[in-house]
Amino acid sequence: MRPPIRLAILLSVFALCVQGTARAQTGGWSRNCSVKKGAGDLNPGTYTGSFDVKVTAKGGAALMNLEWTLWIRGTMRLVVNEIGTIDRIEGDTKYQFGGPGTGAASMFSSVNFDGGGPLKMEGRLENDRFGAVASITAPGSISAQGAGGGASFGGIGAGDVHLTFTIAEATCDKAGGTFVSPEVGQTITALKEQGFAISGSPTGTWTASSGTDMARKVEDLERELAQTAPAGLTYRDNESRRLGAIMDRIYKRPAGEQECLIKVWDRHARRVLADWVQSDVRKIRSYTGDLQGLESLLKQGLEADRTLSLIGRDRCEEQLHEEMFNAIQSSLASMLNSMVVSHAPVHDLMTVMKEAKLLGEVAPALERRVTNAVLAECKKLADANYGEASAARQSHPKDPCQPDVLNPLRRAITAEQEREVMSKWGPGGAGPSGVRSAAWVKELNACGGK
Repeated sequence: MRPPIRLAILLSVFALCVQGTARAQTGGWSRNCSVKKGAGDLNPGTYTGSFDVKVTAKGGAALMNLEWTLWIRGTMRLVVNEIGTIDRIEGDTKYQFGGPGTGAASMFSSVNFDGGGPLKMEGRLENDRFGAVASITAPGSISAQGAGGGASFGGIGAGDVHLTFTIAEATCDKAGGTFVSPEVGQTITALKEQGFAISGSPTGTWTASSGTDMARKVEDLERELAQTAPAGLTYRDNESRRLGAIMDRIYKRPAGEQECLIKVWDRHARRVLADWVQSDVRKIRSYTGDLQGLESLLKQGLEADRTLSLIGRDRCEEQLHEEMFNAIQSSLASMLNSMVVSHAPVHDLMTVMKEAKLLGEVAPALERRVTNAVLAECKKLADANYGEASAARQSHPKDPCQPDVLNPLRRAITAEQEREVMSKWGPGGAGPSGVRSAAWVKELNACGGK
């Protein structure tokens, strides 16, 4: 079992991000990467629960306005062994199909099959999936009544309904997820082919619990985690502190409870962080204002990104890191282009990046990539605009100071000076010496600096 993390490291880990300090252990940036759900995540014992799937088929006038419902539901008992693997499944299944429909005031028809049967395990647990089969017996009838009379047919439908369950949640004494059935899918396909419109999801849901004190403690923690801090300007700060305080209390619990509750906390925290990062990415990508406003957005986004490492999910949330730094790279490149076009005063675009206290292994590497990409963009713009100025000068040998020459020259100077300011942070150390921009400024001054 993983040794507990020191209290000094754990203290309000979310708040640490907001405060800009980092006390997490070296090498612990990915300590909370999740393992596959399934075997080993459940405590031994017997779990009871239920499953349910319901779809409705509606026909138009050509189908006599028929409305039929397929509803499969039931109870289940899962027996989990000492290593957390599901050994046996038992249960009862309820099957219903049919419903009334009217074509006109003088016409009535109905289909009704209602029954059920036992549920048992089919196959074995495979990672996060297990199968079951329900042996269904469903007595029923089909009837139609019109102005000229009616008819009714009765019988018994029988067969197996196969269910494949996926474990989406498996934490100590509680499990749940979704399930699908080929028979449900086949029924829906047949109804669609006849012209029925289908409502409801063909994917069902299931949940099971051992009903122990631990299961209730998990539910209590889930309810507390769901009670977020009040919305407002300080929402993230307050929510970070609230979640950090909850984690502090978890580590004061008995050893047998900690691992279970930490999984619940971590699952919730990952969802919160993903929401924050993706929200910031959308804002950064859509921002078209001044550099100062962009830097404010970048700072907020980098704080959210840093928290990925503070809660020990550095490498396993690499995609979120990637989304954030791709957005930063794109926004800085766009801002650079705007500065060059408008001959804006030179500004160190990477200031906010250098001020950020990046943690872990993923973010620092991505920061270097962003810095190198922006520096390369500076050089590309400088070379392209100076090339344009040189070509224009050759086309106007008698008037080297006309606008077609000077405008791209000014853009080249802005881009090159921007590169000089930022280059000390790039791969080349001190970077450009300023010789190129000085020479280009001399050319501009020869035209009166206009």
